Amino acid sequence: MKSKIEYLQINFKRRQTNIFLYFSYFSQLNRIQLRALRDASNPFELPENTFRQIFVLTPNLALDLIDQLKSWDSSNNFESEVIPFHLKVLSTLHFYGKGSYQVSVGRNNMCNMSQATVSRCISYISGLIDDHLADQFIKFPTSQDEKRSISAGFQEQFDLNNIIGSIDCTHIAIVAPPQNDPVRPARLYRNRKHYTSINVGAICDSNLLFTWVNASFPGSTHDSGIWSKSPVRNHLLNSQEFILLADRGYPLEPFIFTPYADPATRAQHKFNRLHNLGRKVIERAFGILKSKFRCLLKHRTLHYYPTTAGKIINSCFTLYNYMKLRGVQFDDSEIEEINDDHNPVEQGQLYAIALELREEYANAL
Repeated sequence: MKSKIEYLQINFKRRQTNIFLYFSYFSQLNRIQLRALRDASNPFELPENTFRQIFVLTPNLALDLIDQLKSWDSSNNFESEVIPFHLKVLSTLHFYGKGSYQVSVGRNNMCNMSQATVSRCISYISGLIDDHLADQFIKFPTSQDEKRSISAGFQEQFDLNNIIGSIDCTHIAIVAPPQNDPVRPARLYRNRKHYTSINVGAICDSNLLFTWVNASFPGSTHDSGIWSKSPVRNHLLNSQEFILLADRGYPLEPFIFTPYADPATRAQHKFNRLHNLGRKVIERAFGILKSKFRCLLKHRTLHYYPTTAGKIINSCFTLYNYMKLRGVQFDDSEIEEINDDHNPVEQGQLYAIALELREEYANAL
């Protein structure tokens, strides 16, 4: 007759076996269900307009993007086996375009995944886009031919010569990082409008194509502070042949013209009028970007650590350019983003020279 201890040991082993079989069964069942969910419908069979409403890109551009990103995919885990790579990309595109909470993205009948899974997909795919595609599609002109081509656009549209871009910043709301974060404490991300953000610096040409983007500065950083550390500034400082248009949140320099604070002559008034038209291309570009990639809207707020949020922002700018360069037409009637960042800035050592150059420029118009 078995002792009580032996009986308990046998019973325990039986329960262990049953538990293992139970979880093994449901693990296999879950994989089967996931496979059934992902194979239940093909989003690429949707009408093109419907596809763009859900995933921002056209079906052909989405397929091309998936093929490009797949060549850099190095994921090797359980999710990579269960979730096809194209669904990772599509769920990320859906989030970019809708800006809704990840839960709602995961419940989309095209990408049936949990919030946590979609969040990981967004971080991973954004990293691939930022690492491998951003530099391909966002390029500041460095050759004389490239600069002349952009300058010709401003000359044709706004009657302004030697202009190679309009520069400005826009705030993208993020959740505050921890107050005690040793590198990125929350206080650095609180902007002058009292919400936490990343202050994104950007330059665009007359065709609303972004040529420079920097999404690494916290919201408390002034526009001029971002500009002072920009490699574009160093490049223009060495050449001083072409000019950027900026609002009065930037210092007046020989290669970056701001409007006259108090225009007194006819030439100065004309300069301000043309300057305003040319400078607003950056505001229009921001407005269209955010209308297509709604995760960048203020009321959406990116629920990610600043470095990951920066990759998401860079990815949206990259895909915006990607679409424009591939011939996708945007609605130019989008509401322009109003810029009211006209806080006085300290003028630098080049101010006196810049005053003379701007006056010469205005008189030649």
